[in-house]
Amino acid sequence: MQKKTKNTNVYSHPKHEIYLSTAQKETASFKKAPERLIRYFKLSKTAVMCHHCLLETDRDSEYFLGSSSYLLPIKRTSKEQNNLIP
Repeated sequence: MQKKTKNTNVYSHPKHEIYLSTAQKETASFKKAPERLIRYFKLSKTAVMCHHCLLETDRDSEYFLGSSSYLLPIKRTSKEQNNLIP
């Protein structure tokens, strides 16, 4: 019988402790870090981030004003906006 290997995700947002202090809940849900943040922070491909850190990162002026290499998330448009008739 072959032993299953566990894929270890790495959590490593540089300001996690700072952002955690502003969170309403201490429990966090984690998801795979977006490719734009993996490249910007030079993280592992298996990096994960909590939802609160993802939101706060895009609001943090240190990143989007302080660096021309920081990419903001692509804004989603609703289906209603796409179906409007001019």
